[in-house]
Amino acid sequence: MSGWSARLCLLVAIFFGIVLFAGGATTLRHYYGHDAVEDREGVIAPWYNGQNGQFDLRVRIAAETMKRYPWVGKDKAVLPAPEFLYNGTWNIDAEGKIKVPEEKDWANGDVGQRAAYLIRSMMEYYHYSGDPAALSIISTTADYLISHCETPANHGWPGMLISVPTMGVRMETAGSARATN
Repeated sequence: MSGWSARLCLLVAIFFGIVLFAGGATTLRHYYGHDAVEDREGVIAPWYNGQNGQFDLRVRIAAETMKRYPWVGKDKAVLPAPEFLYNGTWNIDAEGKIKVPEEKDWANGDVGQRAAYLIRSMMEYYHYSGDPAALSIISTTADYLISHCETPANHGWPGMLISVPTMGVRMETAGSARATN
């Protein structure tokens, strides 16, 4: 880079630095639906005053959402479980009800990753909270993986985890063949 272009780049960088940082940030009255709270220095402080600050609140909201998640029975799945075990897509309507769209092929290629995340996060949540609801999610997830997400005995590699199934509905009726890849 020649001398004049290096100086031009430096001047542009300085100009944008002054423009971006000269005015400071605008303090809003509300953040994420809560009134802004400032400490004695005028710095925005956490508004949640629980023992561990916002962490406890966020953990509780996540856990309560998972605990109210719809479960499917044996009439719709190979074993009763929260529907997030079988289908990784969801949304919440305006009334707060969890809706799970119908699963389609190629939309559920993260079964192994999602199951690993569920087991690990529920172990951590149980360790943190002592909430026994986590244990049912852990055991149901493990049971599903072992019983329905492995290659069949007549496969070239029998008993291997199908961690990225892309075809075939995993929510088959009880007694049906193992998941297919």
